[in-house]
Formats: sequence, C-alpha cells, structure tokens
Amino acid sequence: MDQEFRKDYDCRNHYSTKPTSLARFSVEVLAWEGELATKWTNDGSGARLPRMRRLCIVQGDLSPLLPYLTQQNGFNGSKYWCVEYKVIITFGGTKLKARLQWTEGGRTREGPIQVVPDSLA
Repeated sequence: MDQEFRKDYDCRNHYSTKPTSLARFSVEVLAWEGELATKWTNDGSGARLPRMRRLCIVQGDLSPLLPYLTQQNGFNGSKYWCVEYKVIITFGGTKLKARLQWTEGGRTREGPIQVVPDSLA
C-alpha cells in the first residue's frame, strides 16, 4: 500500500498599492539527504547545505485571486494590500503533486499549479 504525505504552505503576498493584476509565483521544493534531520537549508554564509538538493520547482498563476485581495493595516498605521493562499504538495508513490488553494466567499477553492522536475528547471 502506498502511503501519501501532504504538506501545506501558507503564503501571503503584500503590496503597497492595490495591484491591477497578480503574477505567477515560483517556489523551490528541497530535499534533505543527510542522516540527521535539519531545520536549515543554508549554512551561516548563505550557501546551500551540501546534502540539500532541489527536487523541483512549483509554479502557479495568482491571477484568479485578484478579487480576493484584502486591505490591511500596517504596523505604523499605513495601509497595504494582501492576498493569502496555500501551496499544497502531496508526496505519494513515485509522483509529487501540487495545487493552489484559497478562500473565496468563505468557501475553499483550488486551482492547478505546475510541478517542474529539477532535471527540467
């Protein structure tokens, strides 16, 4: 029986003025190949740890989320715009899957995102 693992990444983009469009995003998915667990991907100088490798890049289009921008109050009273979403990555068997998730009028919605293997990135 194949076991499936899921990891949700909460994401939030901030904008100083209300954007008229939202762009694509890109996130690296890394794998640790060391024996002991680590919480870090880079060493103190900023270089990637030797046993850390890129599995793939996850890319998606945020344009469907444009109507769901919310205005927020900044720390010093300034206003900014925010869009919140999740990147959900599922590992199971030999395949890695990903999808975009956001809240629309109190309901959870999902959309596709692309997984680009490291060999093609």
